[in-house]
Amino acid sequence: MKKDGSLADNLSINIFRELKHNILIRNNTSKTEVVDPSVIQLVELGDHSATLNVPKNICGLGHLLSLYIFNHPMKRKLVKLPTTPLVGQILITGRVQEISIVENEEDRIHIVVEVTSSLEEWKKITELYSEHQKKIANLFK
Repeated sequence: MKKDGSLADNLSINIFRELKHNILIRNNTSKTEVVDPSVIQLVELGDHSATLNVPKNICGLGHLLSLYIFNHPMKRKLVKLPTTPLVGQILITGRVQEISIVENEEDRIHIVVEVTSSLEEWKKITELYSEHQKKIANLFK
């Protein structure tokens, strides 16, 4: 079949696959953990920060958090965060810089976590999402 350069010729189902990671949290300030990735949603990535939608009582302003990032879906469910790195795990540490209430969800908050360690790993994650977004945007040029 002859290709004519149309949008259909450039489509690949892989371009539209959702890029998703599971994020688990250890609050190093309060010594608590969140091991259920379904309660943590990534809202926005910045060059040195992440905005997360989380349950209200996970952290406070200025708290130091460890973000355990895994590919989605996770191979196994964790009941406790690992003390030694797991295969495919990325560990980022950051401090909560902002907290805001999520509109129409009084039991949830948005937190902005400024990345304070593993900046090279963080850069790889942001580049991965940026490249994925560019591939989709290029289809509509």
